[in-house]
Amino acid sequence: MKQKIVVFGIALLIIISMSMVIKINTGATKNDDAVWAVTLDFSETSGKMDYVVFGEAPDANDGAVDSYDTPKPPPAPYPPYLRAWFDDNLPMPYNALWEDFRQHPDTEKVWDLSVQWESPSSEPIDVTISWDNNEFIDCEYDFVVLMRYDSSNEVCEFIDMLSEDYYIYMPRYSNGMWLIDHFQISCIKTETTPPNGDDPQPPSNGDSPPPGENHPPTANASASETSGFVNTLLNFSGSLSTDTDGYITNWIWDFGDDTIGNGEIVEHAYTNSGIYTATLTVTDNENATDTDTFIVQIAVGNNAPTKPQVNGIIEGHQNTEYIYTAISTDLDDDAICYFFIWGDDNTTISEFLPSGTSCFMDHEWLSAGEYEIEVYAHDNKTYSEPTQLIVLIDIFYVDDIGYLNNDDSDGIYDSFYSNATGEQTVVEKQDGTYLIDEDGDGEWDYFFDLSEGISVYTKADGQGKTPSFEIIIILSAVLLVLLFKIFWKRKR
Repeated sequence: MKQKIVVFGIALLIIISMSMVIKINTGATKNDDAVWAVTLDFSETSGKMDYVVFGEAPDANDGAVDSYDTPKPPPAPYPPYLRAWFDDNLPMPYNALWEDFRQHPDTEKVWDLSVQWESPSSEPIDVTISWDNNEFIDCEYDFVVLMRYDSSNEVCEFIDMLSEDYYIYMPRYSNGMWLIDHFQISCIKTETTPPNGDDPQPPSNGDSPPPGENHPPTANASASETSGFVNTLLNFSGSLSTDTDGYITNWIWDFGDDTIGNGEIVEHAYTNSGIYTATLTVTDNENATDTDTFIVQIAVGNNAPTKPQVNGIIEGHQNTEYIYTAISTDLDDDAICYFFIWGDDNTTISEFLPSGTSCFMDHEWLSAGEYEIEVYAHDNKTYSEPTQLIVLIDIFYVDDIGYLNNDDSDGIYDSFYSNATGEQTVVEKQDGTYLIDEDGDGEWDYFFDLSEGISVYTKADGQGKTPSFEIIIILSAVLLVLLFKIFWKRKR
């Protein structure tokens, strides 16, 4: 019996794998009865892929299982894998849909999309969602927006699917596991057709209304802000509205969240994230009206993590491993990962850790030099300000003219980096001090003692050493003797 179960399971996996291969090689299936259908392709940096299809059909049955609903096979038994599906709250096996079609036509539709990246590794990756804009040609909606939700089930990002054709995001990792990322595709039609089904006809030849007949005003809300964050005031302006034969007396705003405003220019804040249909209605002095409808996108504002506190050595030796710690907090209590940029063309990224948790990272430098470490905290949405730390590896600063390099970590400095030229020059060690050639011209410029500091070097003899005080006294005495002899001879 166990053997039969194993064989059946293997056969099921083979069928699922073959169906995925067929899709990847031939493209998504499109139902012939669909008015429009769009394929969302999912891929990530290691090569895992998946896809889903959504669209509209005249005889689709929203909220119930129909012939358009295609169940999604179960995920692979072992990670890593990438899996996407639509959730319509339908019974199994339709609780995860591969293809999801809604009824056509309509003025508003919503698809709930879930994506899961699963891997035994906690290393951050990028997932790309892509689509073909041409597949929206027969779509009747004026706005098609992909919205991403955060861990608090609030909208944190909007993507205009009619103008963009891809979106890249980083899956969330928390408490030792990869989380399911939730999206929503929202379609909204703002232009309406008259009840009789006829298209509105413009005035012929641009003729003005008959004498004595009022010309309606024109509502124009295009000067309004159309995106923002929860609990943040947005500016709504009807200042571009016009009336050719009179004047506008009233501006009424329907913000789409069951609240109303009055005035040519008003401010309004939304208390929840989402997509809202706002309407401006203007009235002229003859009580004629006109409306302008537009979309407002509201997301949850994200607070960036605080600038990390970084601790670790600032002087050390090459080929030696050192441990650094970084800690940051996130006002939204999001998990945080840390980017360590070591200044030697190497970068290390930590796993996601709870806000306020210390991160430990080790690194070694392979050559002497001055290195600037930069550390960023990232909450999967926003980067913090960087923290910089200067680390000196086997070097010793010489005032502000440059630094000595200990190329082999033997305690003796072998060369000098000049700030003036940006190049390495030679040094000579003498009795615990160093002679420095700053400009590389073959002549010593400075005399440097590690404990006493730097002084300008004076070239005095062939050996390149300053004459001692005793030599100066002897030479002065000899000169005096010669002068005395010359003076004595002349006197005699």
